[in-house]
Amino acid sequence: MKFSVFLDLIISGAFVLAAFLWYLASSDNAKTRREKGDDESITKAEIFKSWIIIILLCILGLGYFFSFIGSLSL
Repeated sequence: MKFSVFLDLIISGAFVLAAFLWYLASSDNAKTRREKGDDESITKAEIFKSWIIIILLCILGLGYFFSFIGSLSL
């Protein structure tokens, strides 16, 4: 098998890892803002934006993973 076939698997893993790390960073940031007593509406808006980014990264990761699976069957 070529390395380019496994590159899809590596890229999909990188997207999923980035989504997980973004989740950890955003949850820590939201917790810190709540402890400081910042405006709750700003915190909720940031959480919403973070979830959009996490979902997008997961979709990209799944896309590359299915590309990897599709190249294996050929």
